[in-house]
Amino acid sequence: MLVGGLVARREKLAVLPLLDMAAPGIALGIAIGRVSDLIIGDHLGKPTTLPWGFRYVGGIDPLAGMPPIGRWCTRWRSTT
Repeated sequence: MLVGGLVARREKLAVLPLLDMAAPGIALGIAIGRVSDLIIGDHLGKPTTLPWGFRYVGGIDPLAGMPPIGRWCTRWRSTT
């Protein structure tokens, strides 16, 4: 985004309208990322009894197939 802003300035384009045009794509990317976090069980947080909470019953192991060093360098806990 920084490079895009610099190029827009160099080309004498208004930066703020360009950022307004980029906002829906950024929001969509964040939404897709959050849904994928829920699918693999990443960033689940604390257990809750609130009505909008949900029960996570499985998913895929995000570190499957990684060498052991990857498991040591991440915040990962075994479900076994």
